[in-house]
Amino acid sequence: MPPGFLILEFRSLEKAIAACDSSANQEALKVLGDDVICDVRIVESMEQDMRTVMMAAVLIAAAAGSAPAQDIEQGEASFKKCRVCHAVGDDAQNKVGPQLNGLDGRKAGTAPDFLYSDAHKNSGIVWNATTFKQYIKDPKAMIPGTKKMFAGVKNEQEINDLWAYVSQFKADGTKK
Repeated sequence: MPPGFLILEFRSLEKAIAACDSSANQEALKVLGDDVICDVRIVESMEQDMRTVMMAAVLIAAAAGSAPAQDIEQGEASFKKCRVCHAVGDDAQNKVGPQLNGLDGRKAGTAPDFLYSDAHKNSGIVWNATTFKQYIKDPKAMIPGTKKMFAGVKNEQEINDLWAYVSQFKADGTKK
């Protein structure tokens, strides 16, 4: 079974509807959180108590293990702290830091007309969701010797939102 996919089984349709707030079909799909799909099936076996305990345990595990949503609007709001040094969009120019258009898939240290530190140019990093999220937590730890004077973002949701916002811009500054 792929990660993020749950199958919940109930003895009656009424219990399934009450537990998952689903439609009145024999099998109903409902998104829980962002990446967790709940496949509700009505069965004639299983004791009521066991169903309740299992459903509760699965929902708790799903809530704890599901990946946080990426919210572009929240990312844009969070990017305001980045705007002091960086820009994105069709009129983006280098500032204290490079413009970030086309960041997804770009080799670190290659934004045109920006003077990078040797550490950044020689880092070998290619920007993607994983490298960005690691870097933004603690830039100096990921690239020792970088000129970047930023303590980092520690909140996972904010990091995901920032990536959603920044990664939507193509190299020419238009949105994907």
